[in-house]
Amino acid sequence: MKSVNEMREFLGETMRLVSDGTLDIDRAKTIALLASEITHTIRAEIQLASATEGAFNGTGFIDVDPAPPSVKRARIAQEGK
Repeated sequence: MKSVNEMREFLGETMRLVSDGTLDIDRAKTIALLASEITHTIRAEIQLASATEGAFNGTGFIDVDPAPPSVKRARIAQEGK
């Protein structure tokens, strides 16, 4: 998986497979556990970007600019010059 959107799609498909009986519960629990760990790393990535006022650009897994609004405005003003 290369993005959080791909992970969401995969988890949605996993839920559908569990629902229709195609995927066993133990395997689904393992997938859910792994997804939870990925979510924790995403949260850490967002916190790091916020703590560095957007200087940390992330890994590319999430498509979010977590910089505070003041930093975003400064970037826009600087790009406009």
